[in-house]
Parts: sequence; C-alpha cells; structure tokens
Amino acid sequence: MALNAWMLEQFPQFKNKIVVVSSDMAITKQIPEKLKKMGITDGKTVLDSRTFVHYYRTTPDGRLMLGKGGNHFSYGNAIRPLFDRSATDLPAKY
Repeated sequence: MALNAWMLEQFPQFKNKIVVVSSDMAITKQIPEKLKKMGITDGKTVLDSRTFVHYYRTTPDGRLMLGKGGNHFSYGNAIRPLFDRSATDLPAKY
C-alpha cells in the first residue's frame, strides 16, 4: 500500500500497522531515442523488492524514472525533517 507517510495524519488507525520509510526518486530529461535503443519504451515497471525497493520505469513522454526506498525508517512513525530532504543532502552512512 503506497499512500505516503502523511496518511497517518488522516488515518491514525494505521499507526501501528505500517512503517514509514523514506524514499528518493529521480527522472531524466526526455530521451525517447535512447530508451528505444535500450528497448525499454513500454512503461513497464521493473523493481527489486527485497528489504529495500529499487525501481525504474519509462514515462509516456520518453523519460526514465528511477527510485529507491528504505534510506530511513521512522521511529514511532514520526515524520521527521529528514523525510523532506534529498538523500544527497544527508551525511553518508559509510
């Protein structure tokens, strides 16, 4: 179920049923010819959904969207300021 972390403000009954996890997403400029050359133009989503989700898919206007989830898990499902920041703005873990 993907309803975003802020769903808990509207549906508090889920507070003990879900875990809030941060995510990042990037999208390219329009590159339809490159995508066609690579053979990925049909918009299907490809993902690796073990513990952390990594995915990509093409868009109808010829872009590639890439994303990942699982950088940070919230304590007590609290939305902390780091959930509004890009992972590139945060200090490296290693």
